[in-house]
This record gives sequence, structure tokens and C-alpha cells, in this order.
Amino acid sequence: MSGAPRATRVLVLDHARELGGAEVAVVTALAGLGRDRFDVTIAAPEGGAFAAAVRRAGLEFAALPLDRVSPRRPLAARRALAELRALAAVARPDVVLVNGVRALKACLALGGPGAVPVVAFVHDVLEPGVVSPWMARARLFRERVERFLVPTGAAVAGLVAHGIEPARVTVVPPAVEAVAPLAAAARGEARRAIGVAADATLVGYVGQLEERKGVDVLLDALDRADLGAGGEAVIVGDDPFGEHAAYRERILDRARGQPRVRITGWRWDAPRLIAALDVLVCPSRRDACPLTVLQAMSAGVAVIGTRVGGIPEQLGGGAAGVLVPPDDAAALAAALERLAGDAAARASLGAAARERHRAHYALELARAGLAAALAGAAARD
Repeated sequence: MSGAPRATRVLVLDHARELGGAEVAVVTALAGLGRDRFDVTIAAPEGGAFAAAVRRAGLEFAALPLDRVSPRRPLAARRALAELRALAAVARPDVVLVNGVRALKACLALGGPGAVPVVAFVHDVLEPGVVSPWMARARLFRERVERFLVPTGAAVAGLVAHGIEPARVTVVPPAVEAVAPLAAAARGEARRAIGVAADATLVGYVGQLEERKGVDVLLDALDRADLGAGGEAVIVGDDPFGEHAAYRERILDRARGQPRVRITGWRWDAPRLIAALDVLVCPSRRDACPLTVLQAMSAGVAVIGTRVGGIPEQLGGGAAGVLVPPDDAAALAAALERLAGDAAARASLGAAARERHRAHYALELARAGLAAALAGAAARD
């Protein structure tokens, strides 16, 4: 009598030390797949918030300096790839999951086509007319990757435009824990924690402080918008990877000069603060599928987003949120004024957003999609 089938061994490669949306999504997805089906090891640099999050989730972590795999550091890159080959020899994965295009280079250390199957999460593919620095690498490594996973349908076109066959691209929504709506008392408590009155009309941005996120456009809009007598704004975020220091300082300087704008830095309770907002603003110039939009939707918070990347898809083409052009402070200001002065409209958009999240972005859908992709690639052998 044969025993239970062996769990599929999955080796995950990520170059990040700190936690960005891609790292949050992959940990959240993998933590819920079931150890009886998937035996997961995540290999990434040691010593940052990402490694800590992996361990908190109860997943196996292997320290691997994939952030050193760069042509500018050839000796360090060779050592890191040698460590990867040694790890793979011990782990004997059935499938490799690459989280983000920047880790794709490491796949070559594991052999060419015909070697262990590779599934790649590509979070930064935007749209056919927008080419990120990493898209050239995605094209170079397309023969090595069995299946590409993207967060929205809009991202499929971006990969296809760079030579990836549509049949090898699967849309898997980002794995993000739903944020429960807050009762009035809890909402007031969350606001008081950042110095905001419980009855204020509160609009906010939550995310990284970098130019592609358009936080400067939001500040321009707030200069123009009349949010009413009790209107306030909050910016929750930072530059976790230390790659946008000059932009961060510019945003901090500008926010300090706007008396009704509070800036908190990064906070562990950011999801709770999202639920305490009246309006979440996502003013991105370029984006794929921002997790904060999904968190706001799940909490029933009205969202204003830009018509870029996957944001229109997230918001149902405008049925579950307000869409404005990118880099248009006047249009954003008008949308802010409209929602700040209309509680009924906010409630209606919030309810529509919550229903859309439940139907299209629920956590179980993301986990099921990832599980199917991993099992399918592993079965190729």
C-alpha cells in the first residue's frame, strides 16, 4: 500500500532584504498553502525585515545574498551563485519560484531549459508602452521560465509585448490579508494615535516614498483642494530600500510646510490606519497592483486612483473607486473635494469596493492560483 504523496518542494528566490509589496504578497501567499502539499524554503539576504517576516510566518528561511548578483560585483555574484547551487543540491526543489524579475539572473545557476522548472512572479510589469529596467531581463530569461505570474490582466499585455507567449502568463492576484472595517470607537482610537480628531474628514496615502508613486502630485492636489472645515490628510510611508533618499526628503520638506498634512513615517499598524481613512489616494505615475488599494477595498474605504497599470482593473474601471489621470493635480484635487464633501458617495464607493475585493481579490483566490501554478510546473517532470 503506497503512502501519502510527497509534498512538492518549492525553492523561492528573492533579492530583497526589506519588505516591499512583492515580499509581503509572496509570504502571505506561501504561508497558507499547506505544508502537506508544499514544502517551501525561501532564500533571500539575511538581516532585514523580509527575513524576519518569513520566520514569523513559520516558513523555512535560507540566508542567500542574492542582492549581490550584479555585473558590478562579479566576485560577490559568483560566490552568491555558488551558494545557490549548493542550497539547491541539498533542497532538491521540484520547482523554483522567483519573486520579482531582479532575481531571474540567479536561475541560470540552476541550469538551462530542461532543468528544474521555474515560475516567476513579475510584479513590476506595467503596460505595453512602459518598459521598466527589468523588462529586458524578463525577455532574456523567457526560455528559462516555465510560467510567468502577474497581478492583473493589464500586466499580461506588458509581457506579451516583450515576447512572452500569452499561454505562459497567468494572472494571480496579490495575496494580501483583508482589512476589516473599523467600528466608530476603534476608528477614533486609530486616528488619535496619529493626532487626528475622530470626526475629521481624513484622506491619506500609504506606501513607499518614491517618484513613481506620485506623492508629490498628491501634495500639489492638497494645496488646491478644499477638504472642508474638518479636513485633514496623512501620509504613511517611507523609503524602505533606501533607493529614493532625495525624493523622500523633498516630500518630507513639502509636507512639513502644509499645516493640514501629517506625515508619520512607516507604521506597523498601517492596515488599521487605512481602515480609519475616509478616502485612500493612490496617485501613482506607474504601478502594477498596489496592495494598499486592495486593503482599502477590503475595508470598505473609498479609493481615488490613477489610470495607470492595474489600478483601473482593481477599481472595476471606476465602478469601485474614482479614477483620475496621472500627474494631474487639478483632477485629483477636484476628486478629493467631491468625496470629502459627500459622505454618501464615499459609503457607496466603499461598499462597491468591498464587494469587488471579495469577488476578485480574496486571499483564498490568490493562494489557489499560486498553488495551481506551482503544482502544474512541478508536474512537468
